[in-house]
Amino acid sequence: MVFVALNSGRNFLVKFKLIIAATLVTVVVTGCGHNSLASAIGAEWKVPFQIQMVDTKKDAVIFKDDNQYVFNTFQMINGKYKYSTNGEDGWTFSGDILFRAISRPTVGDVVWGVIKTGKKSSEIQMVFTNQTDPSTKVRMDSKIRNNCFIAYPSVQFFNNGVGYAQNWNAHVTVYDSQGEIILDENLS
Repeated sequence: MVFVALNSGRNFLVKFKLIIAATLVTVVVTGCGHNSLASAIGAEWKVPFQIQMVDTKKDAVIFKDDNQYVFNTFQMINGKYKYSTNGEDGWTFSGDILFRAISRPTVGDVVWGVIKTGKKSSEIQMVFTNQTDPSTKVRMDSKIRNNCFIAYPSVQFFNNGVGYAQNWNAHVTVYDSQGEIILDENLS
């Protein structure tokens, strides 16, 4: 009888260890992520915000709190969203356009921004001209959603820590849904 009691105690201990191991594996595999991108960002941001644009190809997001727009990347692992404030690029602005060219390890060089013209914008065309060789131009077109855009240049803008502004001049043209120009501006 004593043997049976010890044996059932061992079974309980083995089952308990298996349950703990299975729980740990589940936590590691799911990564303790969130079911939505908004809840993942909300876990880091303790103030109200609105997601303005999501790029699912490169897992990038632009969101807005009361006074600033923020660009960052997120991760989607096993159907769960993970968000970290590391790498956030947040700005306020008062003009017609917020225009940022940055580099991020997970997506490379990215151009993002916000349009505030008072008119509904549909598309932005960006032309970058190399300052040392003006015949070298890079053109990017991007759809605008909720007044925001995200684009990825076909060339590397950031070399050895030198930003695009030291090597490139930028010109942007913003169009409405009818193809009419609503903003045409040199940014460099």
